[in-house]
Amino acid sequence: MGFNKKFFTTGGIVASQPAAAAAFDPLQNFETVTYTGNGGTQKITGYIRKGAAFNGSSSIITTSLDFDTLTDYSVSMWINTPEAVNDFFGGTIDSGAKNGIYFAVNSDSTIRWYERDNSVAGTVTELNSTDTITLNSWHHIVFVRDGGTNYIYVDNGTPASASNSTITHAAGFTLGRAGNYTVKYWEGKIDQVRIFDKALSSGEVTTLSNETYASSTKSTTDIFSDGSGVALYELDEDANDTAGAGNNGKFGDAAFFNGSSSYIDIPTIPNITGSGSDFSFSAWFNFDGTSGDRYIMSFRENSFIELGFNSGYSPRKLEFKVNDGSNKVILVDESEITYNSWHHVCLTAESSGNLTAYLDGTVKGITSIASIGNAGQQNRIGAYNTAGHFTGRIDDARIYSDILTSQEVGYLYNNTTASIPTDYVAYYKLDGNATDETTNYDGTATNVSYGYNGTPTAINFLGMSFTPDLIWIKARSGTYGSNPHRLQDSVRGDFYLSTSSTAGEQAVTTGIQSYDTNGFTVGSGNSYNGTGTDFVAWCWKAASSDSTNTDGTITSTVRANQDAGFSIVKYTAGGAANVGHGLSSAPELIIAKTTDVAANWWVYHKDVGTGKYLNLNTTGGTATDSGVFSSVSSSTFTNNISSSSYTYINYCFHSVDSYQKVGSYNGGSSGNAITGLGFEPRFLMLKRTDSTGGWLIFDSVRDTTDPRTEFLGAHQDLAESTLTGGVDFDSDGFTLQSTNSTINTSGGIYIYLAIA
Repeated sequence: MGFNKKFFTTGGIVASQPAAAAAFDPLQNFETVTYTGNGGTQKITGYIRKGAAFNGSSSIITTSLDFDTLTDYSVSMWINTPEAVNDFFGGTIDSGAKNGIYFAVNSDSTIRWYERDNSVAGTVTELNSTDTITLNSWHHIVFVRDGGTNYIYVDNGTPASASNSTITHAAGFTLGRAGNYTVKYWEGKIDQVRIFDKALSSGEVTTLSNETYASSTKSTTDIFSDGSGVALYELDEDANDTAGAGNNGKFGDAAFFNGSSSYIDIPTIPNITGSGSDFSFSAWFNFDGTSGDRYIMSFRENSFIELGFNSGYSPRKLEFKVNDGSNKVILVDESEITYNSWHHVCLTAESSGNLTAYLDGTVKGITSIASIGNAGQQNRIGAYNTAGHFTGRIDDARIYSDILTSQEVGYLYNNTTASIPTDYVAYYKLDGNATDETTNYDGTATNVSYGYNGTPTAINFLGMSFTPDLIWIKARSGTYGSNPHRLQDSVRGDFYLSTSSTAGEQAVTTGIQSYDTNGFTVGSGNSYNGTGTDFVAWCWKAASSDSTNTDGTITSTVRANQDAGFSIVKYTAGGAANVGHGLSSAPELIIAKTTDVAANWWVYHKDVGTGKYLNLNTTGGTATDSGVFSSVSSSTFTNNISSSSYTYINYCFHSVDSYQKVGSYNGGSSGNAITGLGFEPRFLMLKRTDSTGGWLIFDSVRDTTDPRTEFLGAHQDLAESTLTGGVDFDSDGFTLQSTNSTINTSGGIYIYLAIA
């Protein structure tokens, strides 16, 4: 343990305080990766954790982000391509079928960036980089539109620049395809795509170029804390905009309204949306300036209260409106609104008295009303009645049953959290949903999103944030789906074992070629990379180098990750062998195999006990042999599988709070919940011990939603199968929704390994 230089005295002895340990990150210790074989050599890597892999023929990510809402803007991304492209487009960001922003890799390895507007014949801005890229390597690319000049940066070098033209982009933002004249698809990988609504400075480009998995802001959309971050596509396991995870709103998330069909219906709120009551409404909005009627809210079920942009005025006005038999209106010039920026609005309406309108904390008008009239239509955020759909974002909508004072409105505008009135009747944070914080008046959202999420087609998300030491690969489908499991590790090197076979390790030249910083490289072997076959790889981090362990009577070679409760142990012995495992506490699960002869896989589990075992390559239940795993301690384990001298490989696991759990459960009926894990699993392996049953593996990457029904059997060569009912992955465990005897039947006893 490291120590800092700050001292304290205890009992007359001067001692140093231990430095704070770094927080444990599950994603830096275990990862599940899926990929499609290409029949050649393929690097299963991303740049910052995972990256999106495009196949060059059909891969695409489509989003709703519209560049026409941006004047100056910047696009930052990491790219990796195997192709030197001589054609018109090599890879693209495509903002539509014709109009848009495109980039390509030129035949001289420079980057070409286009802005094209086919609505104006010949309107093209073209810019080539002065720096080049290396094929099959990661490079940082930034495009900047700054007034009348475009810039392109490659790996934080000196930017190339050129004057630009006025461009009208088509709606939508597409990643991985160009649509000009002949459609072109990107082949290679893209990672960490950031969109900004400003021209980045050279210093900001440097910040982005230096970004790694260790950067605290790697998942922060507004990385420069100035409101310029529009979207961030981390491309880790999906194409979602990270802004949809607490970053796109004024506070956390916000609701995105598409201007044509988005709205949130609000139920009747007694004495509020009805007539004859005091009423206050507060919200934040970010408007893109789209023409037409664009309303922030309209409460018209029994009352008539509206707030939005009314195109009936020329020029258009921001209208605060209450019906008291005749409309009472306060108008604000639209020129006071900065598009694509956050503004605070507040409307207060007395049951009989005054209507007061505020914009950004300032009173914009007061008018006298009699009483609120009747409209008999819907209560909505983001529209009025069936029209006037808002375009942009709305955040933090509050409804009060009294009149907010100007001071209280100031608290809301300045976000003086300690003083903001909390006696609201309803509060819609719009943090990913339309629920009311009071739980009384939840809204119902229609076509509302919470970020510019992308829809991936034919995309794989490759890589991890660490160098793996154990890689377990299985073909899931296709021609090679029935091939054996392949396990390679950094201790044994270029040899594989199969959990579904008794065979000793086999030399391989077309399997795993290298253990890389952010993943691994596979060769052309059909069981690793067969053309068109879907594969899964479960990857564990151990240690960066071998260590010699003498804790036992037999010297062992160990790579141990003590924080993650995982180690790889290799030793050679005949008869009983007492072996050091390198972990900080006793293993609770040990998977062992002789490497030099054909034999079963032997499995120890703490709840099965010492002197007993299971075989990973069979469906059999618990067997007894007093010499097998006869003792397991905090430093060693003792095993006697054969009197002959053989070499053994052992994979050792123990539970780690909030990360890994080795446990057992009793079977039951459908809905049998196994709790107390302390995390939501990403990986789950189950086995019945009191009777026959296979070793079933579920994970959250192959099957992204509950119930998880897709499984692979560690004991068999078969392709991926479906288990009716499956398993739910819960926040504190898992729930068995099947009564299949393999995983959950009354009276059955089961063991599991779960990893967060």
